[in-house]
Formats: sequence, C-alpha cells, structure tokens
Amino acid sequence: SIDTILFVEACGDYVSIVCTDKKLVVHGTLKSWEEKLKASNFQKVHRTTIVNLQRIDHIEGNQIYIGQHKLPIAEPYKPQLLEKIFK
Repeated sequence: SIDTILFVEACGDYVSIVCTDKKLVVHGTLKSWEEKLKASNFQKVHRTTIVNLQRIDHIEGNQIYIGQHKLPIAEPYKPQLLEKIFK
C-alpha cells in the first residue's frame, strides 16, 4: 500500500522504497517514481529522495526525521516542502 511508504531513495539504476515494515529495491528511476507518486502526499526533498509528507516526524535545519531515518533537505527544495507542510 502506498500509505506504508516512508520515503523513496535513488541508488544508481535502482530505487530503494523504504516502507514501515520492509525495504524494497527495484530497477527504475527516481523521476519515474516521482511521477507515480505525484498525486499522493509525497514531495521531492533532495535530488535523490522523495518523502511521504504524512510520515515526517520533525524537521531540524536541513534534515527530515522519519522514524529512525535522517534524510537531507536540499536548499532548492526546502521552500516548496515547507509550503506543502504548512498549507
């Protein structure tokens, strides 16, 4: 289920999909996953990372915390992220 996805991360020619209960590695691009998840509550926060906005525990500086995961926020993506969160 799409609701169990915490974040999606690029790993070369593969994409790592981290869910609440498992991690999947599939062949593909982050761009293709960005298109698939566009209609849902997901946001690109780095050139290598898309996060589920509903799963964010907190943001500290340029870091997003989702459970035990700490993910970077790239400066170009931060304004759009904050706009979506505080909308």
